Amino acid sequence: MNKKKIFFGLLAVAAIYLVALFPPKEVVPSPTFDVRTDNLISEVDAGDYESRIQAALAHEGTEEDPIPLDMDFLGAWELDETLSQPFPPHVLALDGRFVSIRGFMLPDVDFEHIRKFHMVRSLWGCCFGAPPRMNEIVLVEVPGEEGLDYTYNTLEIGGTLSVVWEIEDGLVNDLYRLEAATIRELGFFDPDAPDEFDPSSGFEGFIPSQGD
Repeated sequence: MNKKKIFFGLLAVAAIYLVALFPPKEVVPSPTFDVRTDNLISEVDAGDYESRIQAALAHEGTEEDPIPLDMDFLGAWELDETLSQPFPPHVLALDGRFVSIRGFMLPDVDFEHIRKFHMVRSLWGCCFGAPPRMNEIVLVEVPGEEGLDYTYNTLEIGGTLSVVWEIEDGLVNDLYRLEAATIRELGFFDPDAPDEFDPSSGFEGFIPSQGD
């Protein structure tokens, strides 16, 4: 028998075994979600909003590939408290997944060793403008025993998000609960602060300081 035929025959058999042992990975298309735009109440373009949501949800939602969020993703839509489940599908898709979001620590009674705090889109808007809507607030649980000291700077937080619809004694509990795994303090980047505001002033005269 021709040696070339034997050689190529063996190659063909080897290829069949390799395919059987190591089948090619099936390419799974990124899932798409229904993004409601008929109930938007934030000043965002509906088409742009849908594109941003789909792009964010193309991420795996793991620590290695977190879903990038902003407060428009979470709260640009109108919350109807009369529904048994008011969240749109693209928000429900975040439940249990690893996300990354930037925002500000809402001032509270504690200024040191903070273990839980509420994150908002804008510190300036929250304290000196219109209060955030219920679906624009994220309850953050801080890891470790030491907690955080209060800061007015922008925080970037990565962690597992829970999306919860829960009413107790007629009051709606926190809709978004973020179990932080990483917390990074950035500079002061508040979209609602006036251009002339100097963050180096530390909000002196505006936000209560420790001991006041």
